[in-house]
Amino acid sequence: MLRLNYLYSFIAGAVTVLAFAPYELEFIPFATVAFLFYQWRNVTSREAAKIGYFFGLGLMGVGVFWLHVSIAKFGGVTLLLAMLLALLFAAVVALYYALSGWLSVWLVERYRLNKVVSLIIVFPSVLVLAEILRAYFLTGFPWLSLGYSQSASPLVGIAPVAGVFAVSWLVALLAGLAVLLVAGLLKQRIGALIAILSIAGTSYGLTSIQWTEPSGDELSARIVQG
Repeated sequence: MLRLNYLYSFIAGAVTVLAFAPYELEFIPFATVAFLFYQWRNVTSREAAKIGYFFGLGLMGVGVFWLHVSIAKFGGVTLLLAMLLALLFAAVVALYYALSGWLSVWLVERYRLNKVVSLIIVFPSVLVLAEILRAYFLTGFPWLSLGYSQSASPLVGIAPVAGVFAVSWLVALLAGLAVLLVAGLLKQRIGALIAILSIAGTSYGLTSIQWTEPSGDELSARIVQG
């Protein structure tokens, strides 16, 4: 059964790529991350690390596999070797998701936290902390952060106020609330629904604010990628 969970997690991670450009199906992470959190609820920290790893492997393996083109073209290696190197890179970066799974469930076990606290505080916060670590550690690799998937959704209104990782946290929080909405007790479902509507309303309201205004003469610019 656990092996099937690894496969499902890999698929969920791979499907999450559709939330980013050029597809921009921004609703997808709410379902896929909710599925990840749902699996983390009732497993050990070791199993959560494995589940998280396969989720990350699907996300990174599909999302950055195109790097093999650059590796082959500019690295002077064969296409097959370039593909293997791209997959190896994805396998290494996926360790951040393993870390988030292990630490999330370890904290829940260590402090005997209930399901509500786990889903709306621990899991979202640790997942985004791992994202931040991935973005800055050893020069960083911030691509495919959850917040970037929301460039066309109302959550983008949060970005000018608190930054992309705050948007990532809201995506993860809404995913946790979605789990409660589906699998929680009646009181938890009502609370989750109210929270979801409040976040959506606040985010939508912020999108109506004009944060910048033109200053000076217009400038023309062109960028050429080397």
